[in-house]
Amino acid sequence: MESSQNRLMECSLKRASKTPPFSRSSQSLLPDTCIWGLSQCIHLSFRIQIMRLPVAASRRYPTPWSRNQDWCSIVDSARKVFGENPQTRSLTVCYNALIAGYSLNSRFSNAVLLFRQMRKEGVLVNAVTILGLIPVCSGPIHLGFGTCLHACGLRFGLDGDLSVGNCLLTMYVRCGSVDFARKFFDGMPEKWLITWNAMLSGYAQNGLAGQVLDLYRTMEFMGIVPDPVTLVSVLSSCAHLGAHTVGREVEQRIVLSGFVFGLNPFLKNALINMYARCGNLVKARATFDGMPEKNIILWTAIIGGYGMHGQGELAVQLFDEMISAGEMLDGAAFVSVLSACSHARLTEKGLCYFIAMERDYGLQPGPEHYSCVVDLLGRAG
Repeated sequence: MESSQNRLMECSLKRASKTPPFSRSSQSLLPDTCIWGLSQCIHLSFRIQIMRLPVAASRRYPTPWSRNQDWCSIVDSARKVFGENPQTRSLTVCYNALIAGYSLNSRFSNAVLLFRQMRKEGVLVNAVTILGLIPVCSGPIHLGFGTCLHACGLRFGLDGDLSVGNCLLTMYVRCGSVDFARKFFDGMPEKWLITWNAMLSGYAQNGLAGQVLDLYRTMEFMGIVPDPVTLVSVLSSCAHLGAHTVGREVEQRIVLSGFVFGLNPFLKNALINMYARCGNLVKARATFDGMPEKNIILWTAIIGGYGMHGQGELAVQLFDEMISAGEMLDGAAFVSVLSACSHARLTEKGLCYFIAMERDYGLQPGPEHYSCVVDLLGRAG
């Protein structure tokens, strides 16, 4: 029964994906057309239109409605719709939609309880179920539950699903179990580029810069072609270790890649940060000046570079230029300029920026900003 209902819903969604958008002036809407709208857009007008359908027609297709509610962060309303129709409580796809909604809204207990209900009802668990649950495991406190999900994946024969494997790898990294993540990585029979990137990012985020470079060399040896995500992790580690030579090699790869990599702001930010930390401010500034369009990320990187080497006057000059350019300032930009003022003993200037942060830009200072001010005043005696 469940399989036939799932096939019906899949066929309906396939037809819906091919249905063109309907006119707002249309008075009569087909259920499939409404599914297309709910699946493709998140607009209140679409929700109002589907409410005008006969009840029988709208209840035939519960899942897109639930997904729309999830996407709009109205998970409680989605749960209500889910509970009103007994048919939904026997469909894997409906449980998956609601579990994903809870996960996206960081409602850990709700997602877990719904999963338990799903198992109690004997509803089939598939890869999408596991993929919806894994994101709730975002810290060491959730490692136990993440391990249980790993065991569930094995029990339901999902150990060969690469998407599940990649998510489990990321989960172990986020939960701080980097060594187990590496064992899991080494045991994966197939690895996509995203798998390598997950392991590289895990090492980088946990400050294991040496392991990042070792794994990157392994990638090169195996002929795996990196993407910008790969290179950002590598450049970050080069900056941490002062590995200027490896950083230069990465820059050459970026240049050879042409337009695709060359204008990536995250790569440029990582390059500027790497050169600045390695003491090559001339190259960092040349990279910055070579960008046709500059965003807050690039400005913050070059300002921080000058600041860490005691060239506070240049950092302040660039910060003022950034304000004149109309950039929307954020907390990270103020951390960079406050740190620069501290290193250059520009006490008055730094205090002015700190006061202006909340007064003129509506940004609430955080612990990192107060730390900079304490350092600023401490250096001033």
